[in-house]
Amino acid sequence: MIWLLIVLSRDYSTSLPVSIEYDKVPNNLLLVGEPENKLILNLKTNGWNILKYKYLKKHPTVLIDLSSLNLKRENGFFVATVLTSRFQAEISDQLDLPTLFNELIPREIQLEFEAVASKKVPVVADLQLSFKKQYSLSDSLLISPDSVLIFGSAENLSGIKTVRTLQVAVENADQDKTLMTGIYMPGDQSIKRVRPEEVEIFIPVSEYTEETIVLPVHVEGGDGLKFKTFPEEVSLVYHVPLRHYARVSKGFFEVSALYDPEKPEADNRLPLTVKSRPAFVKVVKISPDRVEYIIIKETP
Repeated sequence: MIWLLIVLSRDYSTSLPVSIEYDKVPNNLLLVGEPENKLILNLKTNGWNILKYKYLKKHPTVLIDLSSLNLKRENGFFVATVLTSRFQAEISDQLDLPTLFNELIPREIQLEFEAVASKKVPVVADLQLSFKKQYSLSDSLLISPDSVLIFGSAENLSGIKTVRTLQVAVENADQDKTLMTGIYMPGDQSIKRVRPEEVEIFIPVSEYTEETIVLPVHVEGGDGLKFKTFPEEVSLVYHVPLRHYARVSKGFFEVSALYDPEKPEADNRLPLTVKSRPAFVKVVKISPDRVEYIIIKETP
């Protein structure tokens, strides 16, 4: 044991690899390419420190401050040469080294930047919603602001049409709810920044009731042809929030069947769809959901 203490008390020359993270990149610039991500520190220190930093501290990382750079414009990019020696004292402080090191490898780092582009895109809410029995959304979600500014390279932003929020779960909802949530930042770093960083989501919730109405069937397609369907009317079952119940009338609904002469139905029956309805109404079912038809030939 005494021998080990003596050995660890002596000074030795060694090399210490450390990872680099770049900090305080100017807001109007993006670091591009594949910048250096590792430094080798050549230093002379005692065995205790070598044991601590090479074997006990796994993967030490240092931050390189890029807030003060001498930039030059080359081929549409901004470039800078950073002498690693200027960060010697800063790295010693971050790693809590008791001594300055003799040398940093590499001695300089070449960095390349491009100007930040921006783009305004709509926000899509990523919500997991569940409701108490007889409750549901009474209207569309309201997101404020409904769009945000995203920042990144022009190439990356060109393919982004929307952004989504962080996922939020709302369980057993039985009343309106307002919440704040952040914007999801993709792991591929295609979006560097977003403004604002949070949006407000209003979730309108109401108790609903179930209603049934009888509607005529309209056949679309078959220019100039007249149709008769069997049955001529169908039942539509829908849910409507109680707060909007008085606003609903039969004239807001339309059920149609599409006739396509190029793709005739094998069983001479046409599927039905709801062509129009109030936005706050949820269609449960159409009964029947298909109708038979004949084409009525007009007599000359």
